[in-house]
Amino acid sequence: MARRFKVGQWTVAPDLNSLERDGRTVRLEPKVMQVLLTLAEQPGEVVTKKQLIHLVWAETFVTDDVLTRSISELRKAFEDNAREPTYIQTVGRGGYRILAPVIAEATDQRAARRQHKTWQITLTAVAILAIAAASVVYYRWRANARPATVMLAALPFENLSGDPEQEYFSDGLTDEMTNELGRLQPQQLRVIARTSSMRYKGTKKSIAEIGRELHADYVLEGSVRQEGGKVRISARLIQARDQSGLWTQSFDRDLSHILEVQGEVAQAIANEIKVKLTPSEQARLASARPVNTEAHEAYLKGRYYWNKRTQKGLKKSIEYFEQAIAKDPTYAVAYAGLADSYSLFSRYGILPPREAYPKAKAAALKALQINNQLAEAHATLGEIKASYDWDWASAEREFKRALELNPGSPMPHYWYSYSYLTPMGRHAEAVAEMKRALELDPLSLMTSTNLAGRFLSSRQYDQAIEQLQKTLELDPDFWPARAYLCEAYLRKGMYLKATAENRGDKQGLARIYALSGRKSEALKLVPELKEEVKHRDLWPIDMAELYAALGERDEAFAWLERAFDEKSQQLTYLNSGAEWDPLRSDPRFHDLVRRIGLPHRPSVSSLFGR
Repeated sequence: MARRFKVGQWTVAPDLNSLERDGRTVRLEPKVMQVLLTLAEQPGEVVTKKQLIHLVWAETFVTDDVLTRSISELRKAFEDNAREPTYIQTVGRGGYRILAPVIAEATDQRAARRQHKTWQITLTAVAILAIAAASVVYYRWRANARPATVMLAALPFENLSGDPEQEYFSDGLTDEMTNELGRLQPQQLRVIARTSSMRYKGTKKSIAEIGRELHADYVLEGSVRQEGGKVRISARLIQARDQSGLWTQSFDRDLSHILEVQGEVAQAIANEIKVKLTPSEQARLASARPVNTEAHEAYLKGRYYWNKRTQKGLKKSIEYFEQAIAKDPTYAVAYAGLADSYSLFSRYGILPPREAYPKAKAAALKALQINNQLAEAHATLGEIKASYDWDWASAEREFKRALELNPGSPMPHYWYSYSYLTPMGRHAEAVAEMKRALELDPLSLMTSTNLAGRFLSSRQYDQAIEQLQKTLELDPDFWPARAYLCEAYLRKGMYLKATAENRGDKQGLARIYALSGRKSEALKLVPELKEEVKHRDLWPIDMAELYAALGERDEAFAWLERAFDEKSQQLTYLNSGAEWDPLRSDPRFHDLVRRIGLPHRPSVSSLFGR
């Protein structure tokens, strides 16, 4: 049994599973103590998540979430701050390390050195045995208990043109390769989504590091050079764990034949990692048709700006998608891009729903009229059917069709969870689908934040806060996560913390005042907020939320009717949002729910098991 030792100012007693400091004792769960012992064995050194899981949970299979909770418990015990740690530091997404000095307790220096050495030898021996046991268990489990699925990450293709203006082309090629690979046998091959892989653009990290961080078995990297009407693409498939190259090839083609290259790369990768393709998949990869080069380049520019997710970027994306359509009116993916842009126009407040969504719907239907195999277009149409048409049966059909066509894309899982399952009150399914989207796009800040949103909708506030803290470890300044964290604290009645997380949102601050009993202060902000509605910086649904918090039902319902008239997509969350609890007993609320087509929920307690 390990002897006692000190980590910073705390004395660690492994035999008692406890920490002691200044006469206080903090108890730890045995596995949490084992995590601490494993980290303390290598003070100052990074211990990867995979190593920790294999050493501490050698006899069973657990996910990263279990380890994350253990680290969180250790931080609480040490009274440590994840943002400015003095005891345990998170190193990227790769692992953790002990920052505080680790010192063995003894009566003199010689005894201390002897005890420390004995302790190190003991821990080293235990670690070696644990690694051996973990290896046996892990490989038996992988061979027998887990489906033969591998994970691949397509890193951003390097732009070798020397012209920064050509970034749209290399980024677009990365997107298209990711999509092409993601359509191949998702039961055998899963592909990390572009949001996560793009975070490694220009990185100095090794392939092994990237593989560990993304839990990827294989990495595809490459470069592209475009000149005139020609393109040269080089691609290389690498096994992540030992960084060994498995396949390399270069292609010199006319730009009009670029889809053929993507098919050939996908076929080669499938062969190398033993993915069995169906005859129809093989035929599809071999039958890529030439593209109109001007339309294709305009489309790639549209996606480049769409991926920026800003008002300016979305407006530019529509310009380029329309250019692509003008060059080739049969170019289905350009219509799909146009649908995606107009759909976000409403959510970003650029246009009211009644202006944006009909344009999005027309573009999505045109895309599917040309090519009904486009999974993303089906998912976008499902989002429109749910958020704007309130045609719930059609929405679910579109989402399920998108999932059938491309279960390896995070987008259908995301929108199915967000726009359909949550409004329908199917919260467990909504959480599962958003987790699936995050598994496919593990570094997506928005997906991670919206997983927390599913926990909020199902009133699992502690889980929401925990998920948001994970998101903010990746980017402490990501404002949507801060906004959700503010909401989570508000719903728990933690008004001081909610105020601290508020980032200048006057409507949010007014709701905090209203719910914390400071009604007069909330009312002082109302005139300013009404001005914001006039300038479209705030929406009627936001005013309805505030008046519900203030307990002024008539005003709340007046604003809800305005939201109904403008077809606000936020109305689809009436059944699950705690902000509407003050209105639920009113017959006007049930009538509104009926008109939107949401399922009848007789009470909050019946919905959430209370």
